[in-house]
Amino acid sequence: MKVLRLGGVNPTTSRFLDLLAFPEIERVDYVLNESEKHYFKELMDVANFFGVEALLKKVSVSTLGMGTFRELIRKGNRVVNSSRLNKLIYSRLREFNHNDYDFIWVGDNDFDGSNYLFAAARDYFRDSLMVRSYKETRFSKKWEEIYTLKNADRLIFPSKDYEGFFEELYGIKITGFAVADLDWRYSRTAQWVRNLQVKKLSSQDTIPHVCILTGRALCDPSEKRSGYRYYFVPIIEELVKRGIHVHLHALRIVESVSEVRNPYKEISERTGLLSIEGPLKLAGGSSDYEILKRYDAGILHPPVPNEKADLKRFQEINVPNRIFEYQMSDILPISEKNSNPAVDKIISETGFGIVFESYDELSDTLHKFASSRTTNEFDTTKQKTFRDFSEVLIGSVS
Repeated sequence: MKVLRLGGVNPTTSRFLDLLAFPEIERVDYVLNESEKHYFKELMDVANFFGVEALLKKVSVSTLGMGTFRELIRKGNRVVNSSRLNKLIYSRLREFNHNDYDFIWVGDNDFDGSNYLFAAARDYFRDSLMVRSYKETRFSKKWEEIYTLKNADRLIFPSKDYEGFFEELYGIKITGFAVADLDWRYSRTAQWVRNLQVKKLSSQDTIPHVCILTGRALCDPSEKRSGYRYYFVPIIEELVKRGIHVHLHALRIVESVSEVRNPYKEISERTGLLSIEGPLKLAGGSSDYEILKRYDAGILHPPVPNEKADLKRFQEINVPNRIFEYQMSDILPISEKNSNPAVDKIISETGFGIVFESYDELSDTLHKFASSRTTNEFDTTKQKTFRDFSEVLIGSVS
């Protein structure tokens, strides 16, 4: 099979090695924004670490070559929503318009422009088989999104819950979709991490150690797109006052827009139970996994208030990618009951994690675990990897 992959990728490009390992896959040509091209260094580094460099011969990476003028038009079209202008913006797709591809795969979020890219590709590739995989979207109507949902030949959602989400939002019937999460990690990295022998910090001091693995930690919840989902201050306060040590690993702490203060630093200095750690580079071969594996449990996203209905509706179906890092690192994912039903379901199905109804209940569970020094191991047979996603992708077009 020869595949044209359009749209965004993320830093864990090494997961694509699972797809490339399938003998059915002859070639995957990636076409993406210039700003994301550097992510493929991780793919190459991990391939070298595991000695599978030969798979890289199946890969080519091209950029859309937007240029300043075309980029300005693209931003303007987010307002006017012209399908004709959208096709012009992505006119470079003509270079890839030949009959060599078995299918075109477009992914993955509402914020990375991939729905616009899908709309343009549908015009350029006409009758080609087009697969749309989905990960993150918000509960707000978008013309390019409903166009994609109606015109994709195949849809892949992270969970069945996306069916009801889209049907409620757009009032359309969603049919013919498969379920697989494109954030599932590279199978060889998952196995390698599970085999690392690392002592838990709690085995030394009998204090629960909980981590927060995140790209951003907000100093207030006013940010429009994600707000409360990255505002960890309240949950940290609840944990530290119960004698639980929290370790914050964030790529960056985003300052408050209303006042000059860093509540994370304040909590750290006041209690000594919040450690503001450096960001972790998590990829096959990285020693940072030895840091991550020291912890007992991991926070996903804080709850979203009922008054933030659209954001709350999204959180109900979203599966944070960090849950997969926690699982393969033998870290118990923590979820407040009914805050994130999709996560609650994963914890229930795998029997690995903590769904709590009160902070006192959570504290008791964590302290009992730390004091008993019970081995915390995830049943590896229940963890999905990108090999499983690849099987779904290939199966959807076979």
